[in-house]
Amino acid sequence: MAATDKTITQIALESGYPNIKAFTAAFKANFGIIPTQYRKILKETAAIEDTSADNDLEI
Repeated sequence: MAATDKTITQIALESGYPNIKAFTAAFKANFGIIPTQYRKILKETAAIEDTSADNDLEI
């Protein structure tokens, strides 16, 4: 999910789930959060890492 711009619905259908509700239920059962929360955390983490990497650069 981090490496794609596909919607959660697209990912669900391409993964063989009949609908977003089934995918969300399975995802939450496995990871403890829903897919949109997971994607948000990934984006926030990436932003923090990018900022941290920029701060490490010294000339």
